[in-house]
This record gives sequence, structure tokens and C-alpha cells, in this order.
Amino acid sequence: MPTIKNTPNFLLFIGDMLLLSVSLYATLLLRYGEVPAGELLANHFTAFSALFIVSALIFFVAGLYDRKTLLFPDSLWQRILETQAINSLIAVVFFYAIPFFSIAPKTNLFIYIVVSSALLVVWRYWATSLLEARAPSRAILIGGGPLVAELKEQIKKGRYGLEIETQLDPDAYTPEELYVTTRQIINSYEISFVILDRHNETVQAALPRLHSFLYASLHFLSVDTLYEAVFDRVPIERLGHEWFIEHIHQSPHAAYDALKRGMDIIIALFLGLLSLPFYPLVFLLVAGSGEGSLFSKQERVGQYDELFIIYKFRTMLFSNKTVAEGNRVTRVGKLLRKLRIDELPQILNVLKGDLSFIGPRPETPALVSVYEKEIPFHNTRELIKPGLSGWAQLKQKNPPKFAANTEKAREKLSYDLYYVKNRSLMLDLKIALQTLRVLASRSGK
Repeated sequence: MPTIKNTPNFLLFIGDMLLLSVSLYATLLLRYGEVPAGELLANHFTAFSALFIVSALIFFVAGLYDRKTLLFPDSLWQRILETQAINSLIAVVFFYAIPFFSIAPKTNLFIYIVVSSALLVVWRYWATSLLEARAPSRAILIGGGPLVAELKEQIKKGRYGLEIETQLDPDAYTPEELYVTTRQIINSYEISFVILDRHNETVQAALPRLHSFLYASLHFLSVDTLYEAVFDRVPIERLGHEWFIEHIHQSPHAAYDALKRGMDIIIALFLGLLSLPFYPLVFLLVAGSGEGSLFSKQERVGQYDELFIIYKFRTMLFSNKTVAEGNRVTRVGKLLRKLRIDELPQILNVLKGDLSFIGPRPETPALVSVYEKEIPFHNTRELIKPGLSGWAQLKQKNPPKFAANTEKAREKLSYDLYYVKNRSLMLDLKIALQTLRVLASRSGK
């Protein structure tokens, strides 16, 4: 998280506008292979000047200059790309529907969109990294308990642009005392943020008085929101039915789900064709080793608790038994796992619609039956389609393996629910890119 205190928003704005101009200049340089000048440069800058103004307005509306937005770096790049998507739609309307803004060829517009999006992300991260050297914003933390202590310790260890000046345990105060003490601290220090544990009854009772601090140019954050931003997961021990009613719903994601399904099919067809040469090669290796059939078929729990069969190249013997009863990785299986080839047949599951490329990893029915009894709301992860790679798979350092492990599964669920709540094409792209990096480094779990 970059530092947000006294952020020079005007300088960020000037930098954004200069970068958009540079993006257009680079576009013409790439398109024509020579330094743009004269009428070509003048015509394009005249046409794009209106688009620069509209882009600036959209940046402001999207909160790219808001102090809260700058607190969360993961949301920053996603918001930049989302605003660029809106800018792209507006640009298409400008240059295709309004003759005054028409440019030729339209290829220049496409190149500009790609170049400006890439440069904006790079520029913003470079700019905010410079701000990290500045003094962190002071905050007052109002809350107690293990989760708040964990959050405070992580903020103390990391570079999040926040410094917890004071922590108040609300259980030690009456609502009025909590308000008076908070006001005294705010008046004594340059406090920029008030972090509240909204689950605490005293905090709830004091909220009408604490609300007055909004007029003192203070920013409020909830403990749960900050916890998500710091740990990339939701604090499931704090979740109740209200949280699921507010955050877990299907209808707003209908367009996203349809687009994601279309992308799954296109990518699966492409990768399926590329992977075809591996099948006879793996068949020869497995047949020559005499270690069983080519494929293993395992039952998994999919979306809406529906069961499906997942396909893999066989890497283990006695796969229908538990590890304790004698499962072992075959000699060929070790090679297939090392080269990441064993899961190629799951492309068929993606084409069939059982899996997506990105989503929570599907569990076996036996494990699901255990976890649903021991972990509240565990079946929420089955509201969306499971995937080949997911947020929990990337983030959890020590995930549960073959045997049931409630504590590890509880942590995994906290990452899965983070994905269910925040899923978007931008988050899917982030997971896909990080997955490719893990595969390239051979450090997958």
C-alpha cells in the first residue's frame, strides 16, 4: 500500500495527462515508424484533446485521486484498467460516431488504448512507490481481540502507508467515553484514518457521535475491509448471514459469467489443440512402464454441489484408496507432475463446463461432507464454478492436501470467499498471470 498522507494529487493528475500525450506520440511512432510531426501530429492531438479531458473526468469519478483508493495497491491497477475500458468505449463513440473527431486509420485508436493502459499502470505504480518513502499516515485503531491484534501486527511489519498511533479497546469505555477519548487523540495528533471494529457493540453505540469526525476530513475504514486488503482474504470467523446477503449474489455477475464462459471455451480449444501431441507421448510412457491406465478419473464437487468426474493423466497407483493405505506416485507420474503435464486432460472438463480456468479448486465429496459439518458457510464456495487455478491456490502457503484438515480448510475458505466476493475479469487476469509465473518457476502447490 502506498503512503497516502498529503498525496500530491495535482502532480498525479499532471503526470496522467502528460502520459496520455506521450501515449499518443508513441502510438504514432509505432504506427508510422518515424518521428511524428507536422500535420499528422497536429491532427491527432486536436482529435485526442477532447478524449484527454474526458479521461481526466473519468479518472476523478473513478477515484484514482482519492486517498482511500491509493491505500490499496491491488485495487489501484484494477481500477486503472476498468477506467481505461470505459475510456475505450467513449473513444470508439468519439471517433466512429462523431465526424469532427474522426481519425484515419482507426488502427491508431486501438494502439493508443493498449499503449496508454500499459503506461498508466507502470506510471502509477512508479509514482506511488516514490510516495512510500514519505511519512506514513497516522491512524487510530478502535477495536480489540485476536483478529485486531493480528491486523495491527501485520501493519506494523509491512509497508502499508499507515502508522497505528493509538489503539483503543472499546470494551474498556462507554460509548460516550470512547467518543471523547477518540476526539482528544485526533486533536492531539495528525490523525488521517479512523479504523473501526464495527462488530463491537460499544463502537456501534458510539457511531452516531463518531460520525461527526467525517467533517474533520478524516477517513474511516472498517477492520474487516482493512483486513481483506492486507491479507487478501476475508476474516471468516467474523462472517454472518448479513455479510453473505450483502456480498454474495449472482445477478450482478451474469454478464461477467457469460463472458468468462466464452473465454474459457476459446482458450480451452486453443490449448486443447496445442496439447494433442502430448497424448500419444504420455500413452507410450505409461504403456511402457506398465503402471496402469492412461487416465485417472476422480469425483469432485462442482457448482451448486453437483458431482462431476475430473480427468488427469494417471500419476498414482491405488488412487481409489487413501494415502495411508498405499497410494504412491508412479515413476512416470513423477515426471508428468514435474513437467506439469498431468492436468492437461482437465481442458476437457473446461470444454464440458464442469470447470473454469479460474475458480476455487474442487474438493472430493468425502472432504466436502466433513468440512460442511465443521466449517460454517463452507458450501458458499460451491456457488460459483470451480477452476484449474484459484486465489487460494496462489495465496495459501500450506494448503490442505489429501486428508481432511479443518484448520487449513478454514483458511482456504477465507481466500475462496475473497474471490467469490471480488471476482472480476481483472482479478481472473491477475490469477492467470501469477499462475503462469508459478508454473514457470515450478513452485506450484
